[in-house]
Amino acid sequence: MKVSQLLIALVAMALLAGLWWTMRPAVPSANSAPQMQVFELALGDGKHWVAKRFRVEQGDRVRFEVTSAVDDAMHVHGYEHHLPLPAGAPQTLEFTADRAGQHQLELHGSTLEVGTLEVYPRS
Repeated sequence: MKVSQLLIALVAMALLAGLWWTMRPAVPSANSAPQMQVFELALGDGKHWVAKRFRVEQGDRVRFEVTSAVDDAMHVHGYEHHLPLPAGAPQTLEFTADRAGQHQLELHGSTLEVGTLEVYPRS
């Protein structure tokens, strides 16, 4: 191998290492304690909604504060929580996110997808 090829390979490795270091994902501290995560949802007419992602860590407390313009019910798959939503009346669903993975939230009456609760393992 020529010296110029070796030099190019070393520079490329240094650039890749620097790129990895600046773009690496943030890792929570191993000592991070579970926290309360609050998500406020105003669902409107039950027909038009852009599905959202709700990111938490395993062990966090999750609170959904939900208001719907129409009578409906929200369901959290994987946790089997069911929240009745009388029109215009704010409702609260609170639980511990103890199951890692992606869990869909949907409205049962309108079959509208509210979003995905993403529960990441606590490191």
